[in-house]
Amino acid sequence: MSRSDNSKLCGGVGDISSDNKTYTSYAQKVEQKHGACDNGSDNSGGDTNTNTDIVAHEKHTLGSNNDSDVDLSGAVNRLHQLRLHLRSNTTTANNNNDEVLFQEPPPKEDCAICMLPMPYSAQIIPKKTYQPCCGKVLCDGCTNAALDKMRKGELKQSCSFCRVPMPLTGKELVKRIKKRMKLKDGEAFYHLGVHYKNGYCGLSKDLNKAIELYKQAVEFGSLEAHIFMANAYENGNGVDQDFEKAIHHFEIASIRGHESARYALGWYEEQKGNMDRAMKHYLIAAKCGYDDGIEVVGRGYKAGLVTKDEYATALRTHQRTLDEMKSEQRSKAENWRCAVSMGFY
Repeated sequence: MSRSDNSKLCGGVGDISSDNKTYTSYAQKVEQKHGACDNGSDNSGGDTNTNTDIVAHEKHTLGSNNDSDVDLSGAVNRLHQLRLHLRSNTTTANNNNDEVLFQEPPPKEDCAICMLPMPYSAQIIPKKTYQPCCGKVLCDGCTNAALDKMRKGELKQSCSFCRVPMPLTGKELVKRIKKRMKLKDGEAFYHLGVHYKNGYCGLSKDLNKAIELYKQAVEFGSLEAHIFMANAYENGNGVDQDFEKAIHHFEIASIRGHESARYALGWYEEQKGNMDRAMKHYLIAAKCGYDDGIEVVGRGYKAGLVTKDEYATALRTHQRTLDEMKSEQRSKAENWRCAVSMGFY
């Protein structure tokens, strides 16, 4: 079951028809292939700036009609199970907490060094790193700049923020994480859970121990732990499958600003056929800088589910959010990451 395809719309359950064309739902497309959604509706008119924003973006998102293959291994059965479950239950949130659920998310977390905002989702640039010595979260731009000086011998091998020497062994790293755990640092619990899940730092792989640590991390406020638990409940990975618990964790993370969690809530609502609610979530995800969000909003605009002003505002806010997170150091770090992944270093 995947939410990563950016051509989901439209819609969650059933088809959208217009001009003698039928547009298959995402749930049905999972069983076939995925394509762009265009209902041929006329959305012309409006002010010039709005049209300019939309036309510029349509060239590489809405006009695309490229099909993409999907891995159907087990996905169809899980998707049918999900749809049956969601149809038999109420909406994701009731009217009493919708005001909280759909409010504008709080500002993003700032890097402790450059003080520029960072995304929560790992799918958005820049990436970030947790420092177990001081508990700070730093952007890759700052950590890469410090590492560059270390490679040149201008700086000792140390934390980019507190200058504590880097741990030389996995055992020492785990010791530092546990020290942070005593201070009730949710990210420390989460990262130790990651180590147990993957068998890092000399620890034996232990999913049950990892789940226990993730649950503690949730209690102490780790957004990444909420995302992991949501995915675990969604897929029955280490816990009993429970879609309502999955949605619960996605909701908490969304309210606090996690971009991919917000997108996931839109996907869930789309599977129920609640397209108004789905588009609300997608619009917020788009404004938070989530690329898949802005692409689905674009398809929603083409399908008549989003107004021209809503789409134009989402485009401008999406770009502004990304621009606010950019810096020369972060661009260098991303170039370095790409070069390493391609084997140039």
